[in-house]
Amino acid sequence: MIEKGLLKTKAHIPGMIKALILGKKEEVAPLCSLLQNLDYYITLAESTEKLELISKQRHRFNLVVMTDSFAEAPDAKLVGCIKPHLNQGKIICLSENEDDEQERSLRSLGLIFFGSYQRFLVCAEKIINHLFKEPQGKSIKSIEPKQMQTELLGISFERATLSSAVTQILDAAKEKRKGLVVTPNVDHIVMLQDDHDMKRIYDHALFRYADGMPIVWLSKIVKGESLPERVTGADLLIAICEKASKTDLKIYFLGGNPGIAEQAATRLISKFPSLKISGIYSPPFGFEHSEEETNWIINDINARNVDILFIGVGAPKQEKWAAKHSDRLQVGPILCVGAAFDFAAGVINRAPLWVQKSGCEWIWRLASEPTRMWRRYLVRDSRFIPLAWKEISKSIANDRLLKIRER
Repeated sequence: MIEKGLLKTKAHIPGMIKALILGKKEEVAPLCSLLQNLDYYITLAESTEKLELISKQRHRFNLVVMTDSFAEAPDAKLVGCIKPHLNQGKIICLSENEDDEQERSLRSLGLIFFGSYQRFLVCAEKIINHLFKEPQGKSIKSIEPKQMQTELLGISFERATLSSAVTQILDAAKEKRKGLVVTPNVDHIVMLQDDHDMKRIYDHALFRYADGMPIVWLSKIVKGESLPERVTGADLLIAICEKASKTDLKIYFLGGNPGIAEQAATRLISKFPSLKISGIYSPPFGFEHSEEETNWIINDINARNVDILFIGVGAPKQEKWAAKHSDRLQVGPILCVGAAFDFAAGVINRAPLWVQKSGCEWIWRLASEPTRMWRRYLVRDSRFIPLAWKEISKSIANDRLLKIRER
């Protein structure tokens, strides 16, 4: 049902949900297919000439998506040509060029900017269902959160890139949607096997992002809907601070050894001068057992109108403290980020990017802090191997059963 220009007769039916896609057919086919599944009728324009022909027919659209594969770059003239044909809808712009100045320019034209096409596809269904309504005001089609998640190792991981994870968290912050954001790694997976309280916390978290290449690799082996990439707490801290600096969102740092969070804040503000860090506190050892200390921390956070709370005191302490006192905290998302303050402060050097992507960052950490890390990586985390093999065996068994049924 992907058209190269004109709408079919079906599109004239009142109440039909219509979308205009600007881009080449072969490059936007997955998006067109997804929109069709959401009951949209698609009109495709590959060039300005096609767009002009569509404009003459005076059709109205609920959604317009502009991509890099369209012949003309988005500007005021092009947007002005499209807007008269929008039926209470909005325009999404996708571009591989994520230059900050270009993004500001696109937003000033009234476009919703979501970064690259490939990254957008990861969470397109959720974004479209959230942003766009039928003319009558009804939801296009409700989706279950699990459709954007991958079940693996007993956890529902968000299928998200770093960019889309940042978007999810910032949207939650703007809506003051409170909940824990956790980044399970191999060590956490092993921990969850015995710590049932921690498992319950992870099950009820707002978002769960995979921090560990072994988890991402495993998802590609055993699942049809694999995880697109690793999303670490350290990366989230930097990326969220960068994006938050362009908004009015206020951030609070809780954790780190004395002076570390302050040092991290100083470096981040020097990098993103508009960043609003409304509070910093390094709690003393054992603070989680002190009612007086806990009350002081909660009162301080609540007095500062915090939108995003970062907690970096190590797992499982950070998750358990946040979960226990979540009802009293007047904040949005609560991110449990472990040693992220140390990395941001420059106290601990992260591995080079190629080492991170290769899945060997644990070797770098082990070499950097052998006394502290050897037991974790060489003893405790070895339990991940049989857990991963169990997932692979289960996947193989399911595939065999499916083939038998198909016969």
